[in-house]
Amino acid sequence: MTLNDTWARKKVAQLHSHTGLSLIFSTLLVSQNANQPSHDARSIDGSFALAEVANGYNNLQQTFSTPSLSVSANYAGEARTRTLSGFHATATRTPGVNYSYATSYSLNGAVTSSAMASQTLTFTTTTPFVEFSDDLYPSSGVLLITGAANAQLRLTAINSSQVTQELDANGDGSFEGNKTVYWSSLL
Repeated sequence: MTLNDTWARKKVAQLHSHTGLSLIFSTLLVSQNANQPSHDARSIDGSFALAEVANGYNNLQQTFSTPSLSVSANYAGEARTRTLSGFHATATRTPGVNYSYATSYSLNGAVTSSAMASQTLTFTTTTPFVEFSDDLYPSSGVLLITGAANAQLRLTAINSSQVTQELDANGDGSFEGNKTVYWSSLL
């Protein structure tokens, strides 16, 4: 490595050292054009933050988080609302050998939607999902989704091709059913 090589690598690392964005909305109204009928209005309330920290090639962390963000819209006169609460999603990429990398993902928080009769789904990543650069899907990780009456769906990555779905339909803490499927059929 020459002095110029070292200098160039440091400059690249400095260029990618930190990027962040925070937005706060208080009834932001969005429309496609000035002639759009008022019954198709959309609004956003709440805040969210996007952050990225990069420390070189294939070495970064990206985060999306919000304490509360609600998106409302009327579609042909029908009101729809979707809300994220206590939501935090992170992707972390770490370099490997020969330009390979591993990316870990985690997702935690709650989603409420009028499309689901205003029920809430809570997402908890108990073990981060890990996907390698040569794979299309994660080869490890566990996500627990909790819904009405404490019913749960647990998704466990078996390998980069398959995931096991376990269902606790009655919310008693015991998973009554399970099925292993290909990631491609799930996503």
